[in-house]
Amino acid sequence: MTPVLKLTISQEENSELPVICNLIEIAFADMQESDHQEHHLVDKLHKSDTYIPELSLVAKTDQQEIVGYILLTKVEIVSESEVHTSLAIAPLAVLPEYQNRGIGPVFGPSVIIGFQKTQIYQRFAGSRQEVFILKIQNDENNAAQQDNGRRFL
Repeated sequence: MTPVLKLTISQEENSELPVICNLIEIAFADMQESDHQEHHLVDKLHKSDTYIPELSLVAKTDQQEIVGYILLTKVEIVSESEVHTSLAIAPLAVLPEYQNRGIGPVFGPSVIIGFQKTQIYQRFAGSRQEVFILKIQNDENNAAQQDNGRRFL
């Protein structure tokens, strides 16, 4: 039986970026689909105007080891007549020895809380914009199942 993993999800601290970049490099090392540059992308995104500190989150064990990371940044979706601000996830990374243990889905509620602290959310809060919310449920085998719901602000 796999021991219960207790995690704390928190906003990244500035001093943690080197550890995060190392985690990302390790997490993507064996992925054939990867160009193995994700850690460089995160470093660049941190320096860009698309970076939202509240949406740069780490998962830490009780021993304060960072074992997971997720970053959401601002993106603009441009059509011929409109520009919409949205969020992009890149990357979501978990150390290999912690993968397939439900860490990725644990970020969901923290992302929603972090999003509510941002200026993007504040702009939408007064309008009738439709927001999609990812609901996470764990089955008996602790495998995450995703159920997309939606609500209006």
